[in-house]
Amino acid sequence: MALHTLDRQQALVDPVWGGFYRYAEQADWSEPHYEKMLTIQAANLRNYLEAIQLGNDPSYRTVANSIVNYVWNFLTDHAQAHFWESQDADLRSPDGATLLSGSEFFALNVEKRTIQGHPFIDRRVFTGSNAHMAEVFLKASWILDRPELYDLALRVIRKLDKERWHPDRGLLHASTGDGVAVAGLLSDHIQFGRALVAGYQAAGDNALLQRAEELAAITQKLLEDAESGGFFDRVPEQQGFGLLKMPLKPALENFYTALWYLDLFHLTQRREFKVTAERTIRSVISRQQPVPIALMGTVMDRWFRGSVQIAVVGEPNDPRTLALIEEVRRFYYPGKLLRRFNPEQEPPHWGEITFPYHGEPVAFACTDRLCSPPVKFPEDLHENIFNIVDQN
Repeated sequence: MALHTLDRQQALVDPVWGGFYRYAEQADWSEPHYEKMLTIQAANLRNYLEAIQLGNDPSYRTVANSIVNYVWNFLTDHAQAHFWESQDADLRSPDGATLLSGSEFFALNVEKRTIQGHPFIDRRVFTGSNAHMAEVFLKASWILDRPELYDLALRVIRKLDKERWHPDRGLLHASTGDGVAVAGLLSDHIQFGRALVAGYQAAGDNALLQRAEELAAITQKLLEDAESGGFFDRVPEQQGFGLLKMPLKPALENFYTALWYLDLFHLTQRREFKVTAERTIRSVISRQQPVPIALMGTVMDRWFRGSVQIAVVGEPNDPRTLALIEEVRRFYYPGKLLRRFNPEQEPPHWGEITFPYHGEPVAFACTDRLCSPPVKFPEDLHENIFNIVDQN
């Protein structure tokens, strides 16, 4: 069913500039709403990248590249290393009058669009959507063999890390010219936390993992319900009006928070992250509220089966080390986590496990219960992972 949806929704891809329109107004994927949002591009790109990893229809690679090209060409400020938020559906004059509707403008070829101009681009820079796009660009960089995406994604993550922390209020949602914007939104904390974890796995930069741990602590301090567990969607505001005074504990964001804390637990072996994840899961499932069933299934699977942790030990510039890392990135396995160890700089310890190293790059695949034998050749890694999963 999921792949059927990926096939059908390709009707919403702009055939000229690439990228996805926001949604279809009809159930048969016709009559698009032509706005293009950064969050829509990021979510769809992730889906098509995973479909590529599963080895299905090659058209998925074409769609993924079209999303990347659109974001790269229209929604990226390369000089400042950030992503813009959206592009309007209609072509409008400076005073707001509609010159061409979306259905008229997006039916034009590239030459006629160039003559007409292009719909307005919202150049606001939001923390959560920028982090989300950067995280997915990291994944796209090796699946689509586009290293420029890796470089941009790390620049975006590091710039957010530098500019969006507030010592008392959490992450800033955006920066404005006249002062500090809204801060402490759960969605921003989750997305940026996941981007930091992805950046750590991609670059092997321990500073990014340390920042993710610091962010997790701030998130608990500002947003966790200390009595009942779970996380509020925003910091309570005494000055709010009506329902704005009442922060919520949305199921979707709390499930993603639980997944983030589980990843931090497996990467750091700090048990408090696992305890927080469990409290969050219990909080969601104990309340009478609609829940995203597929995401709940993912969370419960991760909770009961754990993740697959893959350690690669070797000199970072050794081609054999890089080949093992590339193979880890290539194949799809939900909840897969990667840590690299440079034996010249740190002992290869992961929790209570010490990995043997005898001068040659080697990989190990582990669950919470057992580890594979040492793997020296990339072509043997996939089989070893599924062997230990079967034995788990």
